[in-house]
Amino acid sequence: MAQEPVHYQADGGGEGRPAAERSVLRWWRGPDPDPVEVGRLYVQENRTETEIAVMLPVSRARVTAVLRDAGIPRRDPRKNCPVDPDTLRGLVRAGATATSVAREHGVSHSTAARWFAEAGLLGADPKADTGQLVELYVHQRLTTREVAAELGISKGRVIQALAAAGIPRRPRSVRRPRGARAAVTDTALAEVYHRQGMTIAEAATHFGSARSTCGAGSPKPG
Repeated sequence: MAQEPVHYQADGGGEGRPAAERSVLRWWRGPDPDPVEVGRLYVQENRTETEIAVMLPVSRARVTAVLRDAGIPRRDPRKNCPVDPDTLRGLVRAGATATSVAREHGVSHSTAARWFAEAGLLGADPKADTGQLVELYVHQRLTTREVAAELGISKGRVIQALAAAGIPRRPRSVRRPRGARAAVTDTALAEVYHRQGMTIAEAATHFGSARSTCGAGSPKPG
């Protein structure tokens, strides 16, 4: 279900408080992009969020916010294998390697290795068994970089191991809030900023976070 967007703009203060002029971050200034137009460009014309931001023009963060509020699923930015698994297995039987496939299709070696893993062409990594990956990546929601640090291997090996284990990657837009930032949700911001009439600086002090956390970029759902 589409979320109600939180608009950061000056309004009256809280009960018993005079209205105060509050700074509005540059990314949020001006009229909202037309959700219909953003949806048409993103879904029908297959434009990227960055391309749409340049065309309108608004910040990429605002395009992301419009897509989220409109309930439009964001595309996975990772490059998919251009051939089906059976074809890829046939290429390997004929002598193809991850390096040669990467060169043929103009992708990085790690991307080609991920394709091999997804096709079941790479064995399990002895340093990253499925149980560890599920615990760290799925249950603890660590990033691939954090999982790599825990296991003592490279981030690329973690990505390959996830693919080989059939564990879907989280979209880049889904990030686990950390520290004081975890408390800065849409609901919390609406409460202190709109209902209580706090400024961005006051909200930052209230949450014990940086001003940029409370005011910059698209608000993150809790």
